[in-house]
Amino acid sequence: MGQSRGVGYQPIPAKDILKEIKNLSELMVNLSYCSIFLGDKKLLNEIHFIENRIDELKSILIMHSALATRDRWDAERLVSILDYLIGVDKLSDAAGDIALIAEMGLPIDIGVEDLFLHTSTTLVYSLQIDERNILVDKTIGEIYRIIGEIFDVIAIRRGENYILSPDKDMKVKPGDVLFITGLAENIRALINKIGSERIGRNIKKIEEGILDLLINIKDLSEFMVDLAYSILFTHSKELANELKSIEETLDRFTHEFKMRVMESTELRNEDKLSLISIADACERIGDAAMDLTYSVRKGLEPHPIIEEAIEESDERLALIKVTKGMRGKTIDELGLDKMSIEILAMKKDGNWLIAPPTTGMRLEEDDILLLRYYSEAEEYLSKIASEEEREEIRKDIQKVEWGE
Repeated sequence: MGQSRGVGYQPIPAKDILKEIKNLSELMVNLSYCSIFLGDKKLLNEIHFIENRIDELKSILIMHSALATRDRWDAERLVSILDYLIGVDKLSDAAGDIALIAEMGLPIDIGVEDLFLHTSTTLVYSLQIDERNILVDKTIGEIYRIIGEIFDVIAIRRGENYILSPDKDMKVKPGDVLFITGLAENIRALINKIGSERIGRNIKKIEEGILDLLINIKDLSEFMVDLAYSILFTHSKELANELKSIEETLDRFTHEFKMRVMESTELRNEDKLSLISIADACERIGDAAMDLTYSVRKGLEPHPIIEEAIEESDERLALIKVTKGMRGKTIDELGLDKMSIEILAMKKDGNWLIAPPTTGMRLEEDDILLLRYYSEAEEYLSKIASEEEREEIRKDIQKVEWGE
């Protein structure tokens, strides 16, 4: 009597479960990096809460899958959903391992926070708000307009409580700590706008080289996850093959990093253990990306409900065709980065170019851009291409990929 029934079947729409799992797993990774790089152990309870919620949602979705399987066709389409769950499980486990480093109190006292601020493509950052801050009593949406850049406020610490994934209408109060993620240049713009002072790169040369390599590993593992979702979104076998090549690069970088850390005479043993643990977690994040796309690489088309979940999640994907107004410009000249819209790939002359160069290459009218963006940029993106136009491009690409 009085004992919990544990996880039981709940009639939650499968698309909503997939969307929430994706949002939570990405939030968990970002918060884990905050806990270790920003030294915020108070986040650990939130990370554990998210991990438990992901586990609960996975169980419910497996029950959904069992009830929905009626024939061979259903079974084949559901493989991609189960792969999705396996990949997210590895992703959340890797995030948990990163948080565990903070929980164990292992220090990384070698300027990691400042290095990430100056060199990382995307980063996580915490911002303390006092009474004199220009952001006080402004909503998150108003902050985007004040700064003129978009980033993602993943959490707010207010007193001892955390508000995860706050709505853009939420007001910032004195004493709040904002946890944000986004393109590095956008976060630097935020810091400069509010007049926050940052220290210089006070890092030894040997450590700087090692940490630069760690940045590459972190960014590459996160790019692999973005590309994995892109593969599920576009059903692209070509992108799936590219993902395999990137995995090999990540493995090579990770091995080189571990060797350099172990050979360093400047690093303490505690630092070596922390850095190698982070690299291992990044490698597992890359492995999670591979699991997410296993069915595509084996010739099974993803379930369409996955695409719908990706389209409606906090971090989204879109395909747009180069318009007349964009023709002849370089990627840099588009100015998409101010809205934290990142170009993951470009389809040019029928072939995918992964992480295309930002300078020199001129856009042509038939080029297709694969974009990653935050939901806050949806209004801006809709001015470039409507949802209907984006959907038509995606369907056309899927038909080409699967010979339909």
